[in-house]
Amino acid sequence: MDVLPASGAAGPWHLIFDDEFNGSVLDATKWTTGLYGGSGFTGPINLTYGIDVMAASQVSVAGGAVAITAILETNTSSEGTFPYTSGAIMTASSFSSFLFSFTYGYAEARLWLPANGSAIANWPAFWLYATAGNHTYPNGEIDIVEGLGGLAEGHLISSAGTQGPLTGSGSFVGGWHTFAVDWEPGAVTWYYDGASIGSFVTQIPSTPMLVILNQEVSTSVSPPAIAPATMLADYVRVWQH
Repeated sequence: MDVLPASGAAGPWHLIFDDEFNGSVLDATKWTTGLYGGSGFTGPINLTYGIDVMAASQVSVAGGAVAITAILETNTSSEGTFPYTSGAIMTASSFSSFLFSFTYGYAEARLWLPANGSAIANWPAFWLYATAGNHTYPNGEIDIVEGLGGLAEGHLISSAGTQGPLTGSGSFVGGWHTFAVDWEPGAVTWYYDGASIGSFVTQIPSTPMLVILNQEVSTSVSPPAIAPATMLADYVRVWQH
């Protein structure tokens, strides 16, 4: 039987990308670590609010999941010196070369988010970003889920600004949860644990996007900083009609 989205969103669906994170190493045909395939220490991804660098050492695969771990360790990238070191994986090998990208479809990940009590710790995220590298419409960014201020939030970002947040019910920590979007020409709809939490119908991106998983550390948009802290992904899947 074909693997289908957890939400049961209207298909039919054809699976075009799937990583179950089996084995002991990250699949280099699908992902790179750090910022757009950069080596050594890169980032932070968000230069305004992030206080960490990305490193391949903070990404590991074991037990059928990929782990991205933030630690209290000072390191220096081309963007400066930061007190935390964390990780990211993305379907890009450079700012202009991509291992996987798509236009319209259903993207879903099963995640275990880092916890600060019953709140989400730090700034973990699963998101789609225009391969053009900007938000100028019709490019954009679809934040499927990001932990902000302890909450699981979804946003749609374009040159017109940020739409959102959409938030699901529950704490989304202490176990596995699915986070997904159905990106169609006329709307983007969010699904948390298979249930729709809302849609946006304006400024819908229409250019190719890559897939990113990362854990940023921030004491401004998502305090306090918690380290060590690990986010896990059991799978990442993308379908199209």
